[in-house]
Amino acid sequence: MDSVKFGIGSSNYFNMPCWVAQHTRLFEKHGISFEPDVYSSIEEADEGLRSGRFPLAFQATEGVITAVEQGAPMKIIGGNLERLPFSFIGTPDVNSVADLRGKVIGVSSLAAGTSSLLRGFLEQEAGLRYGTDYDMRAVGMIPARWALLRDGKINAGLQGIPLDIVAVEAGFHVIGDIRSYVGELEFASLVVNTDWAAGHHDLARNFMRAMVSAHAWLAHNRDASADIAVLEMGIERRHALLAWDAYVEGGIFPADGDVSAAGLEAIIQLTARVRGNSTRVGTSYASYVDRSYYLAAKDLSLGSLNA
Repeated sequence: MDSVKFGIGSSNYFNMPCWVAQHTRLFEKHGISFEPDVYSSIEEADEGLRSGRFPLAFQATEGVITAVEQGAPMKIIGGNLERLPFSFIGTPDVNSVADLRGKVIGVSSLAAGTSSLLRGFLEQEAGLRYGTDYDMRAVGMIPARWALLRDGKINAGLQGIPLDIVAVEAGFHVIGDIRSYVGELEFASLVVNTDWAAGHHDLARNFMRAMVSAHAWLAHNRDASADIAVLEMGIERRHALLAWDAYVEGGIFPADGDVSAAGLEAIIQLTARVRGNSTRVGTSYASYVDRSYYLAAKDLSLGSLNA
């Protein structure tokens, strides 16, 4: 068995493909001893991938794009979230996007991820500009944002399914429809350190084989998936079932673990516009992706190759 450290962001439903591969022994089937390494921010994930602390991770796609532009040894080899898995949640006194004038919004990072989406969304919906009409603070990932919302230390933040449902049940408000604003968007991806992959090609391919198989299993096992989510996240079973409906039937997870070319192009253009990055506008998604591991895994795991 080959040990593989994998970076995951806190305890949220994004990690289900890995949890499935672990609980159903798909990693073991492909000769992998899976070691999750939890990071608490996009910056920590970036550092972990660059340094080799973990050679594979789920990471915010914008963070990967920025890292590759800086010459970091990273490539996207698979998909994770190809639609936005969040609702924009405000405290009970915030009823609309316009109510955020003068307020504080919590994000995971000011440099990448949800901050780019929110800046564009708030300007389009209510003409609100970052730094002038509202403040943003990097406060951590989903569990940290939820704790600060409950304590009234931030006024709004994106909450992932199913914690957005928990928030609404507790009296918090969904403000605006950020999912419709975003549409298809490769928000998070499966990423590899390419220096590591060069010396562990077969291991990287076998990891991808387990992930392809995990996505196939996830698509056909709603009840068993809920059991895993309850165990890993400590959530109620009804919330776990609703999460499966959103992520699997709602198309947030890629059907077979592949990266969405259209979704990646969309985030390249959106982040370039919001951050005024004229150099990024002309780049192709192919600059950031290596699909060879997915294609080999698809062929070996499922007996078909969809190029």
